[in-house]
Amino acid sequence: MRFKKLLLVLPILALCLVMMKPASAAVDPKAKMIIKAPSSVQDITHHTFTVNITVANVTAMWGWSCVVTWSSSVVNCTGKQLGPFNPTGGTLLGSIDNVGGTIPKLAYGTTEENTTTGSGIICFLTFKTIALGNASLKVSTANYINYPDLTKYDFSSVTQAPVIVIPEFPTFLIIPLFFITTAAIAIMTKKRSMKKY
Repeated sequence: MRFKKLLLVLPILALCLVMMKPASAAVDPKAKMIIKAPSSVQDITHHTFTVNITVANVTAMWGWSCVVTWSSSVVNCTGKQLGPFNPTGGTLLGSIDNVGGTIPKLAYGTTEENTTTGSGIICFLTFKTIALGNASLKVSTANYINYPDLTKYDFSSVTQAPVIVIPEFPTFLIIPLFFITTAAIAIMTKKRSMKKY
């Protein structure tokens, strides 16, 4: 009976530990968080793109957390999904706030004793463009907790990925531009051949 109660309390304790930020968390000098996204996105007509949150060189990762912010006047976050590099049996937490442009605490915790070590994608975020400009996508306060020590480590670095939403090149201009360029080349070639005589 006590074991069943412990199994009920352990997931709550794990999620609380992941969500808390201690005053002085240790820094894992090898562990890094890398944000991978397209550097520019063409289109303002609700084009979607995916951002990968990747970790590198983690040891016995049992859970993780970070804060994600973006310019809500340029993009909106439409979804979050677990990546393949997470321990089994866990839940992805964090509510998307497109008015404030933030996920105040994106976190993952598991109730099982297994962990992951190494590097891989931990989360996919999907965004939709709504205007031109800098998406100002940033991830901060990134850390992970290992098991069985339950030690929380800050990542030694977080590599950001700036995303700029640029106007889409109108495809209907390709043929006229081709003809104008061809005509300009023909005129320049004819002028050069006339100068020779």
